[in-house]
Amino acid sequence: MEILIKNFEIILAVIDSLLLIFAIREIIQYNKTHKLLVENINVTKKGVDTMITSVDTIASSIQLLERDKIYFYLADTAKNAKQYIHHLSISQSSSEISDDEEKRRVDEFLDALDEAKKNGVADIKILGPDVSSKIGGLWERKKKGCNVKVSPIVTSYDFRIQVVDGKKVIIGIAPPETRSQRGFLIESLKLAEILDGNFMELWVTSKDLEENVKEVVLRHIKLYVHFSLLDEIIESLLNVPTEEMAFEVINMLIGTEDLERIGERVYRKSFLQEMMDNEYFTADSIKQAIQKKNIPIGGYESERIAADLELFRKQQTSRNKPASLES
Repeated sequence: MEILIKNFEIILAVIDSLLLIFAIREIIQYNKTHKLLVENINVTKKGVDTMITSVDTIASSIQLLERDKIYFYLADTAKNAKQYIHHLSISQSSSEISDDEEKRRVDEFLDALDEAKKNGVADIKILGPDVSSKIGGLWERKKKGCNVKVSPIVTSYDFRIQVVDGKKVIIGIAPPETRSQRGFLIESLKLAEILDGNFMELWVTSKDLEENVKEVVLRHIKLYVHFSLLDEIIESLLNVPTEEMAFEVINMLIGTEDLERIGERVYRKSFLQEMMDNEYFTADSIKQAIQKKNIPIGGYESERIAADLELFRKQQTSRNKPASLES
């Protein structure tokens, strides 16, 4: 993981160096720049010639971007993609943004991802931070048909990248948890190859968004939760922007190998199995079992859970019954 971070840092250092040389040359002309580098920075003449050539090559393909242009070109390059879009960022959710203009820019980018998907671009990868409050923004991108993963490494990056079709690169620069205020649009096959290679190395070690969501939510469900509260938990915990999206997350979670809805409660299946192992459970035995886990529970609640467990047992019996016996 440290190697990946270092690779990205080296790439950005190279870009900054080339931009610096380009700026100096524009200010004090080629000959003076050449002399400055040779005499004062101890760069060899051959090294200077190589650097100047690199500047000449890359200068025509680098465009400096202010904040408003970063999202414009993220959207523009995405909607015109033909092969792939690989994007790494902190992934803002629309619910995080109070500024109308900023929200419009994010919405345009999301619409561009949707358009690319509808135009047949199958390889759209979004890599975001492993932070629960960013799940809402990542889920918005998932809804647009993107393949989304998370990594804790992204949380520490002070830059964001988007590589499109192996030739167009957008880089935004800002401290973690801060919006990029400046960036670059660069058309370079070599730079795109290097950045995308690093992106894919990080991608294969990252976690699928749905798996990440499940882990985050399960940490907040000890044994069970009332279904009416699950919506509130998800909206506040994951920072999802709409109630509709919260229900999408709930539907994804329920029915997995970890959670089961019975009546008005959602249970961890490990708890259900523990109770099912006791053939003659009662409201009192359930109450005692839960209290042993240092979870407070009243008598009425234990009775409702007992009724849910009995219903679950009947459902399990019905599911396991051979088809020949049901006909």
